[in-house]
Amino acid sequence: MSRLIQEHETIVQALLSANSVPGLAQDRLDTFKRSHGAAAFFCSLSSCAAASEAFPTEYARDEHEKLVHMRRLPCLVASCSYTSIGFRDSKDLKRHMRDYHSGPKPSIIPASVRRIASQPRPSMPRVRPFSQAQNAEQSEPQEAHVQSSHIVDDLYPLPQTIDMPAQQQQQQRLQQVTLSQLRRSHRPQPGSWQSTLNAEQRAGMLWNM
Repeated sequence: MSRLIQEHETIVQALLSANSVPGLAQDRLDTFKRSHGAAAFFCSLSSCAAASEAFPTEYARDEHEKLVHMRRLPCLVASCSYTSIGFRDSKDLKRHMRDYHSGPKPSIIPASVRRIASQPRPSMPRVRPFSQAQNAEQSEPQEAHVQSSHIVDDLYPLPQTIDMPAQQQQQQRLQQVTLSQLRRSHRPQPGSWQSTLNAEQRAGMLWNM
């Protein structure tokens, strides 16, 4: 229907603007201009109450359609007159597209994009939160110190003492470790003053430093 209206308006505009038309008598052309010159344009919406009424200019018809039939859903085809009129809801737009602009529709999502979307996503490495990583770093020196103290206790157990302060017990452990290491180490070179000292004497020198 919109195509017929456009063709009709094109012919009417050509006749109204022509001074003469080959094959058409001049008196008939003048009569046409007098009868249709003031009402040459019709509303594009066939269901409009003023569809049978004509407008003197194209501008007057367009203003009528904007004021009366302005819609939020225009036709998607640029050459269609309903691009400026639009439709009241999506159902009317779909019906119009099906009836007047039917044809092969391109896929909404290209096949290449669908193939990429269907591929599994690569797994990302898990990252510990900053607070957890910081707590782990802070706890490592303390854990290492605790483990080393347990190793010293296992290798060099103190004899059973009664009411011995903890600091004194720790000092005795360190002395036993130092003495054991000096006993296992190589003796000083002959001729040096350290060669006259035994392991206990050398350990005493270290403790008093």
